[in-house]
Amino acid sequence: MSSKILTRFFPVPKFLQIPMVGFDISSDSIKLIEIKEKRNHLSIERYDKLDLPRGCIEKGDIKSPDILKRHLTEVRKKHGLKYIAVSLPEEQSYVFSVTIPNVSPKEVRDSIELQIEEHIPLPASDVVFDYTTMSVHKETGDITLVVFALPIAIVESYFAILEDAGFVPLVFETEANALARAIIPNNSPASSMIIDLGNTRSVFTIVENNTAVFNVTADFGGADITRAIQKQMGITFEEAEKLKLERGIIRDTKDEIFSSSISTLAVLKDEINKYYSYWNNRSGKDKTINTTIEKIYFCGGASALKGLNEFLSGYLEVSFQLADVWVNVISLEKEVPPITKKESLHYATAIGLALLNKHHD
Repeated sequence: MSSKILTRFFPVPKFLQIPMVGFDISSDSIKLIEIKEKRNHLSIERYDKLDLPRGCIEKGDIKSPDILKRHLTEVRKKHGLKYIAVSLPEEQSYVFSVTIPNVSPKEVRDSIELQIEEHIPLPASDVVFDYTTMSVHKETGDITLVVFALPIAIVESYFAILEDAGFVPLVFETEANALARAIIPNNSPASSMIIDLGNTRSVFTIVENNTAVFNVTADFGGADITRAIQKQMGITFEEAEKLKLERGIIRDTKDEIFSSSISTLAVLKDEINKYYSYWNNRSGKDKTINTTIEKIYFCGGASALKGLNEFLSGYLEVSFQLADVWVNVISLEKEVPPITKKESLHYATAIGLALLNKHHD
């Protein structure tokens, strides 16, 4: 499959009129959600989550294609799906900004290709990319872009297995942009950080003007907190997980759960502080960056841990909050979502994908 053909699977306006389902494939599950426009509002049509066997996908690389295909086929048959918008693994994606001279729209891609190898460890011929225009210099006409790139081999592997399972993937998009679309309120100019805290990994995304402009993946997740509790208390992983979910990590040095978790939580704190400081320091030097980070949003399966926000708020002078994944979908004052607040945090990426062809204000 050539890179020219692959580029049509990034968001392209002419495809966005076809009804499609947001489809999030991660290392541990498949999550889907469909959002429909009904007269003057959006509504959740259906949703589902199917767990994947451990090792089926590792760091975005499909290790067991036959097993994944079987699960994908099961989901397709269960819901009668065909057209989908799919997130691609954040571990395999690259997000970077470039500034190019004032060129015609037809020449933008060529200009980006000339700079790709300065930003990622792959030749331009081996990647497929999309871009968003962030600003145009008033005097010189120089254009600042955010570029999203993925190895062609990864995109091909996901496309092939989805096609074999009977799907028609209309759009492939990075998880970072899907998260931004779901979590950041529409038309928000401020810079924010989104932390997708999963079971085995965490994704840190910085969003400016509703566009993901920076992202990085860390091998840290909720399971690391559980293992720390398991080790110190001498109990099974399942027992430690149950205690963690029931009691949370309330900040109290006399509490066994908190004292067991403190060193592991410090790893998360340091990672957040690293990217928070990096961006805010850049905002004072780089004229293409508009603002410092004003809010940090949590989503993902491990994000609703009791006491987490309070623990982290003690170290950074910034607002921490659980993401409202419905902020651009429905008004919680007028409608009760069919998914609980805690469960909805698993669906942030799928919701962002499902909103691709929705224009409801």
